[in-house]
Amino acid sequence: ATLFLKEIYQRKQRYMRDQLQKIQEVMNKANPHSGVIGQALAYCLTYQLYSAVAFSDAVQHFMQQAKEQQAHQQEHQSEIKPIMLGHQSYSQVKAEIRDPQVYIRILEGESLCQKA
Repeated sequence: ATLFLKEIYQRKQRYMRDQLQKIQEVMNKANPHSGVIGQALAYCLTYQLYSAVAFSDAVQHFMQQAKEQQAHQQEHQSEIKPIMLGHQSYSQVKAEIRDPQVYIRILEGESLCQKA
């Protein structure tokens, strides 16, 4: 952030106060826990976009992406239908319990279909 602000100061000394006000306004609107501010700052530094307007645009872009991703996740979560645990047909199902001798015979090579 320091590098970003120093570059703005070097390029726009006369308008530094306005730049800082715009940056502060954008940061107040953005959710600090979403990581959008960090993404926008990294984007501006990567592409050498040293202005409050570029930072504001980047924050808006990443906020929109986060909203779309969240909506996409909620859309897919609603498609999953949980099994009703109280429903009798599912809660009363018991697994078959076999005699261990059946498994021993299978391991010895005897087929279960050969019973006669």
